[in-house]
Amino acid sequence: MDDAQAILERAHELGITLTVAGDRIRYRPRSAASPDFVEALHQCKLQLLKILTTWPPPDAADLVARWKELGRPEIPLSPGVFISNLERWLRPLHGLPTPSPEDMVRVRRFLLEYLPPGEVPQANPVLEKWRRVSTPDWRCTLQESIAQGDSDREKYARWMLRDILLDPEYEEPTV
Repeated sequence: MDDAQAILERAHELGITLTVAGDRIRYRPRSAASPDFVEALHQCKLQLLKILTTWPPPDAADLVARWKELGRPEIPLSPGVFISNLERWLRPLHGLPTPSPEDMVRVRRFLLEYLPPGEVPQANPVLEKWRRVSTPDWRCTLQESIAQGDSDREKYARWMLRDILLDPEYEEPTV
């Protein structure tokens, strides 16, 4: 599997997407694939088919063990998208598409090779700006709803501050 895993990582580095169509492996864009890369694809075809079509992947138990060993960190997939529970993410669900091979490469690299900081996707700047602008407004909304005794609005404002805006200054009320 090491050769096939190396091919998946190389495809990721080159920006090549691998997909399975029947018993064939397709790669796009074709212009990014060197003749050596194509030859390596042909040589590891059976291994690659197994990795790309088997779910959960053959090394799932090893990945989960490593994830637990590292303290169950969130695994970045793309800006603002993280795997917070690897065990659940790896659980096969009927009717839902399996994660892409590129996502599996990202997971393996993060867990096994400590994804270099430059490759960790950055936070979405639009989302961060929205949080900075909206948080003070929702703090005011919370205070107003408490003063007016509007429990539904208070509950909603607390939810926005706690779960959506992730306000670092928000504290749950003590009873």
